[in-house]
Order: sequence, then C-alpha cells, then structure tokens
Amino acid sequence: MKRNMPTVALVLVFLVLVASSVTNARSEERKVLADAKKIALVKYREAQSWYFVDIGSMHRPDAWLVNAFTESNIGDKSFRFTTEINTKLGSPILEKDFQDALARIMEEKGLDVRIVALPREKSGKPILAEISPTDFDAVVDVRLVAGYFAFGPTTVYRRAARLDISVYSVSDNRLLFDKALYPKSIPPKGQARDFQYKDFDELMANSAAALGGLKEFVVSVTAPLAVNTLR
Repeated sequence: MKRNMPTVALVLVFLVLVASSVTNARSEERKVLADAKKIALVKYREAQSWYFVDIGSMHRPDAWLVNAFTESNIGDKSFRFTTEINTKLGSPILEKDFQDALARIMEEKGLDVRIVALPREKSGKPILAEISPTDFDAVVDVRLVAGYFAFGPTTVYRRAARLDISVYSVSDNRLLFDKALYPKSIPPKGQARDFQYKDFDELMANSAAALGGLKEFVVSVTAPLAVNTLR
C-alpha cells in the first residue's frame, strides 16, 4: 500500500490542478459576462418560423433509432404542423416575440440592449465586422426553435424549445460562451396541464391554440431561462 502512495498523491495533485483550471476558466467567463453592460443582440432571421414536432429524440444520440422504430414520419409531421400554422395564421414570427421578451428582461437586469441586424456566415455565425468596440461590450446571439415534444409514442405532446446561445467579445470577436438549452414544459404535479395533446391529430386540430401556448412558453419561460443562463 505504501508503494502506491506517491502515485495516489500525484493523481490527487493532477485532479486538483484540473479542477482549479476549470474553476478559473469558469470564473473568468463569468467575469467577462458580468462586465458587459452594452449588449448588441443579433436580430432574428426574418423568415417564416419553423416548428418541430418531435418524439423521444430531442438531443439524444440514438434519435435516428427512435424515429426509425416509433415515428418514422416525424419530419412530415413537423412540415404539416408548420404549414398549418403559417397558412392559417399568416406566418407569425415567434422569434420576434421571443427576442422582444429577451431584450426587455435583459434591460430589466440593467443592461443597455440594442437589437442589431447582422449578416451570417454559412455556418450561421454572425459576421461581427460591423460591430464597433466603442459602442458595445459584447454581442449576444440567441437562436430559437420551438414546437411540441413527446417523450414516447404513447405520451402526450408538450411545448418544448431549443436555444442556441452564443456570446462574443467585440474587441477581438472571440467566442466567450456557447451553450444549447432544451427547455420543456412539464407542469408540477397538481398544476393545470394546458397546451398538451394526446396525439398528433389532436395537436393539428388545435393548431391555433397550440401556437398561442408556444408564444406564452417562449415569452414567460424560455426567454427568462436564456437571460438567467447569461447573467
């Protein structure tokens, strides 16, 4: 046992150094974000909203397997639901509602926020050349996709979203923060279970109400989550 003690000690020292390095990196990240006061919020893309209808596969590595054996026509369902909303409800832009709420909440937290329209690279990254370091401290890009999600073929569809949050330094265009979030609407036990549908047919039959539920979800749940993640 005594022969192994030097090895154990070296391992412990290594783990402490790694933990310290991670902690320092996270502290520096928080410091950079905390110091930013003037925020350029990248404007949403002015195009028709797209809404997903997914089952059992959100951010799962075996998504293809879930779809193959339970819901092989998931893509078709997303297309049909999106077409139904855009055709009957005049192509509402849910991303605008989300971004308006996002900017308002950030301002309530004391940030000076200006929405800026920027072109994007093929990868989707905003082109930051038009951002002046004297006008802004950081660039925040939050991309939203919302829709309805069921955990399996026999469970109900509930509201869900995917957020891709990126923060860039204006001085050197460095990526400071990059995170994907998958908020889902799962009401606590005993609370009302609004805006959930037993199957796809019921979701389609209530598409207008389903959209209203999505808007409420991204404004009152998803936008605050995005801001709390950043601050």
